Amino acid sequence: MSAMTRAPVPELLRRAPAVLVGVALVLLCIGAGVSAGSNGFGTSTLLQVAVVLGVLLVATWLRRFEFFLLAVLVVRPILDITKAGGGAAVLSSGVAALVVLGVLLWLAAQTNAGTLRRVSLLGRLLVLLLAVMTLSSLFSDDPVRSLLQVARLAAAVAVFLAVEQFAVTGAVRRRVLVACYSSALVPLVVGVLQQVFGFYLKESSGLGRITGTFLHPNAFGFYLVLLLVMGAAVLRHLDGGVRLLVGGVLVVGSVELLLTYSRGSWIAVIAGLVVVGVLQARKLLVLLPVGLIAVVLVSPSVVTRLSDLSQEETINGTPGNSFLWRISHWSEVLAGARGHEFLGLGPSSSDYLGDEVLPPHNDFVRMYVETGVLGTVVYIAVIVAAVAMAARALRSMPGAQLGRGVAVGAIACTTAFVLGSIGGNLISETVVLLYFFAFLALASSMTTRNPAAAVSEPGPAHALQGGARR
Repeated sequence: MSAMTRAPVPELLRRAPAVLVGVALVLLCIGAGVSAGSNGFGTSTLLQVAVVLGVLLVATWLRRFEFFLLAVLVVRPILDITKAGGGAAVLSSGVAALVVLGVLLWLAAQTNAGTLRRVSLLGRLLVLLLAVMTLSSLFSDDPVRSLLQVARLAAAVAVFLAVEQFAVTGAVRRRVLVACYSSALVPLVVGVLQQVFGFYLKESSGLGRITGTFLHPNAFGFYLVLLLVMGAAVLRHLDGGVRLLVGGVLVVGSVELLLTYSRGSWIAVIAGLVVVGVLQARKLLVLLPVGLIAVVLVSPSVVTRLSDLSQEETINGTPGNSFLWRISHWSEVLAGARGHEFLGLGPSSSDYLGDEVLPPHNDFVRMYVETGVLGTVVYIAVIVAAVAMAARALRSMPGAQLGRGVAVGAIACTTAFVLGSIGGNLISETVVLLYFFAFLALASSMTTRNPAAAVSEPGPAHALQGGARR
């Protein structure tokens, strides 16, 4: 009997560290909440939140890598709201660093265990693009700033490489989709509150534009474009709660996309939906024009947002609309790259070539100015490889199944991305790239046919142990 009463003591001692860590996390959460309520998102508050989030993500990574990456996909859009008003990018940068480190360690563990699948051509080209950008950074006038931009892109590439590896079954692909669409819940709720109460709106042409949890309505707009285009492609292949989630994001996201007044995103989503209609849902080709006519009739503010495109020049002689301004700005930025045609000026350098610190608003111009001919060729190769990969995935998925919808969505998202890149700054928006690359990786995972063992099993420590036993 005495032995029975003494038995639980070692168990309690064994669990004591976990209990203490849990208590510490709760206290940190309370402290961060109080600090945020009284001082806003200052550096001190952000550091406390970063510690809590970092510990939770590391613990999840050790337990099961798949859940770590899914958690990152769920929470990433929420983090940028802490940068509103010029706040520091502590959380987003910290999570990006955790993603890169976590994926590298996990891939090393899979290699050690002999379960690493062959990396696709698209994945290898993305790594090559990172290498070219890194090389260009070394010759930049500000190498630190350039390397930080490369590091942010590396987080999105890491997500691609990881999702491509572990999304080997329909169930796992479904979980990745659930994570991506769950990430929209908070931004959409914030967008509704912004529209209803009129706070944190960005003014353009006299219109209040919602931003959700993003810093700019254009970034929020294209994030919604990706979700709407992929959602239109996969909805028919879903059921139950997942179908309800994706359908809800489609409905609310469509309204909020309009309220971002992001004209580039409007063009991109239309193009993406047309691709979905051609490849899979011909009814969409009929419903889309009807919907556009209804939007124009019901929402005159859309016409207002488009009306300034007819103004060619202001009274001061400056470009009268953003499209003409972009063309003028592209010429100015391209002129600044003369003499650096091969490797460019270094990532992030194009933002500093005008009279003001402004991005080039064209990703092809950005890549040429920042990484030269070499980087531009690799960037174009990435886009071509993405379309070719998605088309191959589509051919390998006959019949009505989720994989086919994902492949169609990947082609449509790439089309939308290219159009959005012509007048936007998508390659520098890590949060946008994160979901674009995740969707591409879902399609790519269906084209790599050399699976080893199950790679979404418990975390890296288990994989390393398994490799040692081999």
